[in-house]
Amino acid sequence: MKKEMQIKRKHHFVWSHYLKNWQQEKKVSYINSKGNTSSDSVKGLAREIDFYKISYMTDEEYKLIKLYLRPFIPFIREYVLDILDDIRSKLKLAKHLDSSNPEEQHSLTTIYEHNVLEDFHSQFEKNTIEILEYLSKGDISILNDSQNLITFYSFLGHQCARTKAFKEKSLNAIKSEPLQNYLSLNVDEDMVNSLITVLDKHWWFMSMVLGTSLGYNIFIADKPFFLIENKTALPFLTSDQPFTNMYAKSTSLKIPPKKLDLYFPISPNYAFMVNDTAKYDFFKSTLTIDDVHNFNFAVSSKAYSFLFSNSESSLSFYRKAFINRKAMPK
Repeated sequence: MKKEMQIKRKHHFVWSHYLKNWQQEKKVSYINSKGNTSSDSVKGLAREIDFYKISYMTDEEYKLIKLYLRPFIPFIREYVLDILDDIRSKLKLAKHLDSSNPEEQHSLTTIYEHNVLEDFHSQFEKNTIEILEYLSKGDISILNDSQNLITFYSFLGHQCARTKAFKEKSLNAIKSEPLQNYLSLNVDEDMVNSLITVLDKHWWFMSMVLGTSLGYNIFIADKPFFLIENKTALPFLTSDQPFTNMYAKSTSLKIPPKKLDLYFPISPNYAFMVNDTAKYDFFKSTLTIDDVHNFNFAVSSKAYSFLFSNSESSLSFYRKAFINRKAMPK
């Protein structure tokens, strides 16, 4: 940790490099949460100041987090706890060093709190650049390498779990479901309330946990994956919640879907799928404009604050679905 490090406060919850695939003349078209259509640089979209800022986790909070992680498979639990232990240790060190240099303008603690999670996601994005370049050209051969495949699935898992939409839906589901059933433990109401408070406060960590778990579970499921090529005049759209389960009938997490038919738009011309069902297999060879419309409708209805395209005109077909979506911001 160095004093000259820049504080990163503009946190994207959708990778700006990914959104560039929808650029026209260095601008992407979008509908925002107010229903307005416009075009702008990707740098200012799908981001929020301090969205990934972390906070120090006390020993008591740490114990509650470990309790919540009990049902996770050992590999995931150990992996994320190692990351958490490292973060807590470095944050302690930063606080100690700051106490010795109180005159500094930007404390090491402040820099670390703002940067660590942004850097975590940036590393996954960096590892995925070449993969997205291949997929954007319709070449899926790069995923025949198992390391590239787990890298891409890790990126997809985190892209799902890092968004504002996923945060709100997940916390609402946690608060509405009996945690005693999830934990398979007889815990009292006070402990349940304390655990919910901790999960809310430290969602920065839980998003890492759930993204890691999701990516790993997609990988070990070893399901067929493929690219869909869109040769129609209607482009694939994307959103600030681009990870879409076509099998899920609802945007709520209160009743988790039993299967995953993952649809992830790569560009206006290509989309990636990995499925539990065979419902979409025939899209490998043919895709009609009605099929594109159905995918776009699903993306529109499950977006959070932004729906993106490479042209404002293509967004007009989905304005109503977007405005009436259930995943609306508060």
